[in-house]
Amino acid sequence: MADSRYEGMRSVYTKRRGQLVRGRELRPNKAWAFRFTQYIVKEGDRIDLIAYRNYGDVGLWYMIADANPEILDWMSISPGMMLRLPHVLA
Repeated sequence: MADSRYEGMRSVYTKRRGQLVRGRELRPNKAWAFRFTQYIVKEGDRIDLIAYRNYGDVGLWYMIADANPEILDWMSISPGMMLRLPHVLA
């Protein structure tokens, strides 16, 4: 998605603790101004499933990721975590 900081990601190598680590280079965050709803992660939740339940489209997962830039590993979200779900204009 062209609006997402995840668009056009490429692998980069950075030094972390003296070793080269492969990661992803993200575009800088834009200044976002949006309304959001708080969502508490439940057992078995995944970002794509949360997007589907809230927006009707698994492809809109990136909106949730952009609204929660402090979460770097979406495979490790756990029950009880609070997420911000941005309101989507139809």
